[in-house]
Amino acid sequence: MSEPARKRKRLPDSRPPLRPPPRPAGTSQIAEPTSSAQSISRLAGTSQLAEPSSSSAHSVSRTEAPRGGELVGNERVETDSPAEDPLRNFPPVTKGLLKTLLAPAIDENWTEEEEEALEAEWKVEPVSVKIMGLQPNVLCPVAFLFRVTIRMYGCLPTDIINIKRRLANDTSHRLEKEFKNSDTPAWSHNFCPKLQKVLIQMHPMCRSGQGRVTLVVMAIQLAVIVRTDDRRTWRLENPTQDPFIAALIDAINEQENVPPASRPTMVDMLQSVKDRLNIADPGSPLSLLARLFMAVADLNKKTSKTKTRVLEESFRDRPYVVTGKDLVKIGEALDSLTDLPNPMIINEKEGAPRGYRAVRDTLYKAGLKMRREAKMEEKKRLASGGA
Repeated sequence: MSEPARKRKRLPDSRPPLRPPPRPAGTSQIAEPTSSAQSISRLAGTSQLAEPSSSSAHSVSRTEAPRGGELVGNERVETDSPAEDPLRNFPPVTKGLLKTLLAPAIDENWTEEEEEALEAEWKVEPVSVKIMGLQPNVLCPVAFLFRVTIRMYGCLPTDIINIKRRLANDTSHRLEKEFKNSDTPAWSHNFCPKLQKVLIQMHPMCRSGQGRVTLVVMAIQLAVIVRTDDRRTWRLENPTQDPFIAALIDAINEQENVPPASRPTMVDMLQSVKDRLNIADPGSPLSLLARLFMAVADLNKKTSKTKTRVLEESFRDRPYVVTGKDLVKIGEALDSLTDLPNPMIINEKEGAPRGYRAVRDTLYKAGLKMRREAKMEEKKRLASGGA
């Protein structure tokens, strides 16, 4: 290089600085703390809070740009290809959905005064303080689980595993043990991907209908019941009017007045129902849901506790405590159903979630909802004369 070239100075850049696009008319900036809508909108892979409109070929965002796409100047352009967003065909997150998912239902069962007291209590709870201190590496699997659940099932993960569903997360793992409380949505790296896999695998058999989340809950409850040999009365639902589930409910009700120690195991009860249906209608194939139940029972009975764990009916409201191993067994049972449509493949290797502060705010509000529902269930129990 010549001497004059080395002394050449760079001229100042005369181009105007890049500025974010103007905010659409009629929208407003939500004050701190970050709104739930902003939080879950980021989890869902969207950057706008408005109701869904016709999608364009490309969307540009400086702060919410995905990892994929084409780099154009200083900005990353998100292409509209399935490879970039496997959830693109699922309904986007809307303001109305978010309000339904996170807002308290103020009615005769839950007053504004109770809500104000709960919010003040939750604000200083050690659990909520820990949630707001979580770092991106901890939030990443939780954020992706929330994104998948909201887009595919239209609910929060904490709407599936919570006290209303008689399910609780196992707190023996290091992260949950640190919280010392099962009603936290900050589930561990061990738990989140396994629940996410079950949700994705089960989606082909619960694509539509009001009972689709209930089917997932039923499979999880069954896995825990078989593993722990829990012989309490299983309050089972039948949202799809499945003949096998209807017969199983009848068999469970027949044992209601029998002492738990004298009741058959759930594995034996499932086999009895299968045999009974085969006698009534020889050669009739079992439904996909029935075969899933049989597969879950068969896999979990091999790892069930050798010492029978019989819970008294006085503890009928105690939730079934779910472990990562329970979810793995459900996944293996789903894999054994060869005629189950192939589930959608989603890349689980996500980096730190974008806008992780907003993710923490969403977890904070989800935890508040879990605490609210626990208190409402306690009110119902006391009102019904429960001990």
